[in-house]
Amino acid sequence: MQYSYFNGEAAAERGWNLNGRTPREFALFWAVRQGLKDPDKFAEWCVTLGEASWEVCGSDWPAGKQRSIPGKSAERLLKGTLPPPGSVPWDAFRLPWGDIKSANRLEENLTNAGRAVRPAREVGRPGFYFESLYIQGHLPALKALYELRSLVRDGRVEPVRRDEARRWFRDRSGGLEQAADVLPRWEATVYIFPGDVLFTEKPVNIIQGTISGMKDVAGRVGCPVD
Repeated sequence: MQYSYFNGEAAAERGWNLNGRTPREFALFWAVRQGLKDPDKFAEWCVTLGEASWEVCGSDWPAGKQRSIPGKSAERLLKGTLPPPGSVPWDAFRLPWGDIKSANRLEENLTNAGRAVRPAREVGRPGFYFESLYIQGHLPALKALYELRSLVRDGRVEPVRRDEARRWFRDRSGGLEQAADVLPRWEATVYIFPGDVLFTEKPVNIIQGTISGMKDVAGRVGCPVD
């Protein structure tokens, strides 16, 4: 519960009062009860980042990378089997963007994640800032994967488009590196009861494996990145 106390309270309220407060109202009064110095800023951050965050996590990042079906994103990119945004094979496998319903929606989420960083920082609690940076890291990586989907064809990239593809491979790695860096920093801000297990080491390892796999594909298609 320590990892999701805000969402836990929100879910409880929705369970008994479905047509009650708006998300902004709930966030505002939750911030007041928590004694945050700027409740309005916190509410702004919540509604700006909220849907983008929900759709990234709803697309199984990074937990879905542990499954063998439908396969790693890097392998699917190389084989040309990445589905379009919004696709959920067999209504079960949402990775990489099953909850992000279109390319336009991906762009909206990317923009909102960037806009959310400033209010998260201004709230004055590092945990909210790190959480915002975590989601902001995933979205450029997803944008890069989407662009690479049209550049990698039959296991190769046309020579005239390799510089373009290399930039997207770098964006992919850079975004995921940001996510891997801030996740344990976020966890360090969460109050943990003595003896509780820390959880972020495993997802960080998964993200780092994703970076390595994508760099391998970049080299195989003629677009090596550092």
